[in-house]
Amino acid sequence: MADAEGPRETLTPGTRVAHFRVVRELGRGGYGVVHLAEDLEIPGRVVALKSVRPGPVMPDAEALRHEASVLAALQHPNILVVHEVGDGPSGIFLAAEYMPGGSVAERLDRGPLEENEALVLARDAADALAAAHEAGLVHRDFKPGNVLLATDGLAKVADFGIATRETSGDPGVTLPTPPTPGTPLDSTVTAAFIDGRLIVGTPAYMPPEIFSGVPWSARGDQFSFGIVLHEMLTGEYPFDLRQGIVATRLDPSIASWLHADLKRIVVRCLSRDPAARFPDMRAVVAALDDALLKRSPERRRTWRVAAAGVAVVALLLLSWSAWRVVHQRRARALNEEGAAALERGDRDGARAAFVAAHSADPGNQVVCGNVGALAGAEASPAWAITILRDCAATFPEAAFVRYNLGAALVQSSELAQGIAELSDALELADAGLRPLVVNELAQAYRATQRSADAIRLIEAERPDPSASLESALLTRTLGLALLDAGRPDEAGRALRAALAVVPPDERPATLVALGRALEARGLTEDAVKSYSQALVEGATGDAAEDARAGLARIVPP
Repeated sequence: MADAEGPRETLTPGTRVAHFRVVRELGRGGYGVVHLAEDLEIPGRVVALKSVRPGPVMPDAEALRHEASVLAALQHPNILVVHEVGDGPSGIFLAAEYMPGGSVAERLDRGPLEENEALVLARDAADALAAAHEAGLVHRDFKPGNVLLATDGLAKVADFGIATRETSGDPGVTLPTPPTPGTPLDSTVTAAFIDGRLIVGTPAYMPPEIFSGVPWSARGDQFSFGIVLHEMLTGEYPFDLRQGIVATRLDPSIASWLHADLKRIVVRCLSRDPAARFPDMRAVVAALDDALLKRSPERRRTWRVAAAGVAVVALLLLSWSAWRVVHQRRARALNEEGAAALERGDRDGARAAFVAAHSADPGNQVVCGNVGALAGAEASPAWAITILRDCAATFPEAAFVRYNLGAALVQSSELAQGIAELSDALELADAGLRPLVVNELAQAYRATQRSADAIRLIEAERPDPSASLESALLTRTLGLALLDAGRPDEAGRALRAALAVVPPDERPATLVALGRALEARGLTEDAVKSYSQALVEGATGDAAEDARAGLARIVPP
């Protein structure tokens, strides 16, 4: 059903749309206009905000809802992610992930892609179409402008606004008024009157059977893919542009310099008879994998493979390897983005980047470490525990992963599980990590009223507070455990030794603990000095409250 109100406002930079603020326009399609927008609820995150395209004849606003529902049903690494759908000043909007690399169409403005780059991106797109087809959906508008690029080289297929079930020709939405006959090739229209009939799709990328009244099919998408693949490899459109809107009904003109194996793929995709094309997009993916294998410097000559079964296994391994390479690149880029956000103090942005990086490549140990580091700075690290458990399952022998998981569990008051993880980490830790693990485990023991265990654990390490910051912090924890155990003399000595080495931000809490030890020994004058110095040095939170309470006990108002 059409949007009865129509657009209420044209979006301009600075316009507020729900919890997004428009930054600038990115582009326009058949029925939508896309803006870059910043998310006001998640600092540092930007999205691609798609809304109904303004004009005298409006499409059905349900087109956006339709697109959102299709994308939500297609969870695939090479299909654009939609965050939410809502209503704003211009009507319904769709907020999707922003792809900063632009589109293949924009990339082609600079000429053809390097061969390997084109094949990797094409494989991404082919895999996305294969997943859509396997879900029973036909895209019907595959073209360079609908293949978006991330900065790490990952490609994602977008704009499923007119996608439909293969058994149904109706996407369930009302399209804009299509162009009249004779309209030149245009990559922005999504429908056309051809031979007196309404045809859905972008005319320049429609398969020839559509003009004969045959419904769109998965093999129709394959024809569109063949055009895009040829353009990526050669920079040239494979049909006679002078023929206008019906160009694809003619025989293609394949670039003569195209390598034979790639030419075979393009020619088969562009067969005028749908039955002569590849049986499905999964077969196209396999053909692209084979082409990539032949271009690998470490390839094996396939004619030496004696058994067909071995060749199939090799192809499957290549497919997995290519997928892994792409997602490893994406994870590295996201990890760098998160590290930069953390450096500028943007914890929300860092968290979002690290979560996305782990999702892209759960096998990235650097991301696991960064998640653990960020969790240590947050009051509620539940989000990190889920990831760290996954990391621990992937790397059970990685001491730093088990340490980070244990520390996050303790921080979340899951003490028993935290102690178990930290105990395992201690068995795996090397000399550099060991003091940190011991310190965290001792603090967990203190939290469970096991001061004696904490003391035994630290004393076995024989920490020298002057040797390193880690040893100084370990000595301070020993002092706190001795204080818990009612041994203020020993506690005072340990705390004084730590106080000479700990960094400035750790001194106030250490001074408060020393004040408690001195107070317990009856050295009230020294205790007052220690409490007062803690406040002078900027004690905050619990440390400040404890210092004031100590002063109030010794020197009543």
